[in-house]
Amino acid sequence: MNQPQTLKLRGRIKNEEVVVMVDSGASHNFVSRVLMEKLGLGIDETVRFGVCLGNGGRIQCQGLCRNLRVELGAYTAIITGHLFELGGVDVILGVDWLRTLGEVLLDWNRLRMRFSGGDQMVELKGGSDVAEIFGVA
Repeated sequence: MNQPQTLKLRGRIKNEEVVVMVDSGASHNFVSRVLMEKLGLGIDETVRFGVCLGNGGRIQCQGLCRNLRVELGAYTAIITGHLFELGGVDVILGVDWLRTLGEVLLDWNRLRMRFSGGDQMVELKGGSDVAEIFGVA
């Protein structure tokens, strides 16, 4: 049986609750275009990029949000997000973000990750689905 490569977290962007997925299989960070437009955040439309999908397909996308603040509890990630419609999540934090953290301890059984965030240890607790992270029965 394969180990999961993702964990979902409850986050916030500009007072809007969002679903954030940490995905070690994604090379970059991705954000929902619909959400960015709804929040009125600046989008650089000059950036075009290709996305390789899990099924082997490839699609062309356009748009980038720079210096996007994603609050994960007491920790804030500042990312560059490529605009892409993500389905059931609002933000994907990929390897582009993960590599900025240095050493990361992941517990896939408990869906937790720990890393050093400056002078303090950060622990992010997630779930495997939206109901779990938002405490919905």
